[in-house]
Order: sequence, then structure tokens, then C-alpha cells
Amino acid sequence: GGDASKWTKYVNTLKMRAMLTTGNYAGALAQTNVIETAADDLQFNYGSQELQPDTRHPWYASSYQTTGANGYQSSWLMDIMNGETDDWYATTVADWTAGNFPVNDPRRRYYFYRQTTMTPGNQQMIKAFGAVYMYPYDWGGDSSNGETLQCSLQDQPFHLEFTPDGNNTYGNGRWCSGFIGYWGRHHGNDEGTPPDGFTRTAKGVYPAAGSFDNLDDIGDYDTVGSLGGLNALAGQVWQGNGGGGAGIWPI
Repeated sequence: GGDASKWTKYVNTLKMRAMLTTGNYAGALAQTNVIETAADDLQFNYGSQELQPDTRHPWYASSYQTTGANGYQSSWLMDIMNGETDDWYATTVADWTAGNFPVNDPRRRYYFYRQTTMTPGNQQMIKAFGAVYMYPYDWGGDSSNGETLQCSLQDQPFHLEFTPDGNNTYGNGRWCSGFIGYWGRHHGNDEGTPPDGFTRTAKGVYPAAGSFDNLDDIGDYDTVGSLGGLNALAGQVWQGNGGGGAGIWPI
């Protein structure tokens, strides 16, 4: 179904990309009638109906349940997109007041939805008592919790030592847990599933039509008054939250 001319452009675009991949640059340059504007975008649109039939995006249906989120997001990608931890650590109150935060990828708030402010074994950022801190690192604490994240009590695997994935400078690296509440799983981790359905990071707005992540990266402890209060601001996934699953599948 749909517009036959758009399907033709889609096929021609695939041919062009195949020629680019195989090194046929002359053929790619000569290819015409390809996708060039957003008007020719090709995608499958989902609905928000839950039953008979369930028309929601499958990622939404599995992540926004009464039992919490299902499936894990890539800890590697989330760590890449939230910027350098050293840069966050250097943030001052003046930066916080002016909204000058470390350079990071704005897409992360659309791709991922955090349900907590801190992952076991890692750190969160807070503004407290007139300064910006990395908690619990700056106060000599440890957030490890073997019940909810077993690897938070372990050392990084030998093959990841001296690599970015195994960097444990501020607690467990991306091989285990994520900074500022990003809770995923590293490629190759086949451990069992702990009770983390309402704490692990879920799918966000794009493309599953979940919830938008508007959680403050540096929580205002001075205003909220407690770490528990900051964590409560995250909000947990539930059926019907966000866009209700009326997302898309880009083709």
C-alpha cells in the first residue's frame, strides 16, 4: 500500500547505498529518483491501542508494563551519549546556575528514559550546600548493591582492563553500570535478571513513543532536601505513559 512513487525512491536509494558500500561511486552518483527530502520519508506508524489488537510499538509494549521495563539498553551507547565523566566532575555552581553543562548528545533524552538518579556502583550529580558534588564519590561513599546489580560488587573483566569500557575511576565503568542514572547492560553480559524492572533505563520517546526524560542531570538537593526525593522525581514506567506506544518504525 501507500504511494508507489515513494516506494520507487526507496528502492533506488537502497541501490545507491549498496553502490556506495561496494565502492561503485560512479554508479551512486548517477543514480536518480532517490530520497532527498523529509517528504519522502518511509516509516511504519503504530497506534496506542492495547488490546484486540495491540497496535502499540513492540518496544513500548515490552517496556511500559505493570511489572516495569523489559529488556536492557546499551550501556556503551548511553555512556557515549552522556558525555565525559571528567567534564561533569568539573562542573561548578556557576555552571549549574547558567545551565552550562558538559557537551553531550541531546538525543539521549529522546532515546532513553531513566527511572532512577543513580545506578549501583556508579555516581549521580547533585547540587548541595552551595556546591556541585559527584555523589557518593566526593563523600567517600559506595553505591554498590549486589541484590539489584551483581556486577557492582565485582572487578571489571580482565579483557576490559585498561580500556574505556573497563574504566573504574569513578566506580564501576560502562561494563557494569552507567553514570547519572543510566542503567543498562553491556554486550555479552548473560547474567540472570535482578529485580530492576522499575529502575533500569527504558525506551524513550523515539521511536517507541515512550516517555521523555526530563530528569535533571544535576539534582537540586538544596531545594528537594533528600536523595530519595531527587530519585522520586525520575518517575517509573507504566502502561499508557508517554506517547502510549504510538511510535514509528523507520524503514
